[in-house]
Amino acid sequence: MEEIIRSPSFGPVIEVTSAFSFRGEDCLNIRTQADADPLGCLGDLGWYCIRGALWAFNWEAPQYACANAGA
Repeated sequence: MEEIIRSPSFGPVIEVTSAFSFRGEDCLNIRTQADADPLGCLGDLGWYCIRGALWAFNWEAPQYACANAGA
């Protein structure tokens, strides 16, 4: 994938849109326990989307970021 995204024929990456979800029905799942992580499931799962976006931009910090709750 990196070979494709970095090839000149692909063009520059200008935007990354991502989403991550899980079924929260299991009350024993650590992601559904508010006291398990100060940031809750966002602290546990949110970094996957952030890491993917940073990778796409060759680890350069974005000039702009936006998040939507319940999107």
